[in-house]
Amino acid sequence: MKAFIKSILGFDIESLEGKSKEGILGLVNGYYGCVEAQGHGMLHCHMLIWLDGALNCEEIQDKALSGDSDFQKRLIEFLDDTISNEIPELPTPQQNVPSATINPCSIRGLNGQNFTHTENAKQEDLHYLVNNCQSHRHTHTCYRYWKGPPEPKSCRFDLGEHQIQKYTYFDDKTGNIHL
Repeated sequence: MKAFIKSILGFDIESLEGKSKEGILGLVNGYYGCVEAQGHGMLHCHMLIWLDGALNCEEIQDKALSGDSDFQKRLIEFLDDTISNEIPELPTPQQNVPSATINPCSIRGLNGQNFTHTENAKQEDLHYLVNNCQSHRHTHTCYRYWKGPPEPKSCRFDLGEHQIQKYTYFDDKTGNIHL
């Protein structure tokens, strides 16, 4: 978590002044995170991040519901740029990155190795990382409270390919953003 906060968010937690440089989300003023264990013991973090100059949640909701189509468009563009719900395609030619044969959750990226097509290598590594470490696979946990039959069993998290949106849109009636 410290590496994520310092390298990705650009926030130096060891500095007495809490200095921040611009990270992947912009300039971070502060953050709060809680680490918890899932049912099977895997640790994960829920984090709230305050960005310099950003609107608060209420202001975002008010602007989005006011019918400001320009704001809605920019909000959707930002979300589409930062959130993805698909597995990146394998590029051609493939570079035989380490994550192709070793579980990508147990290694750190390309490990400084030289690849002839660096962008292809990064995309190939990302493909294996997302496919193996960031994709939902139905297990007994999904069906823990299933009373069945009838079949088919349904995932209690309501996750699966049926939930993928082809495009992001803002629903003016409900105020929901469908990603």
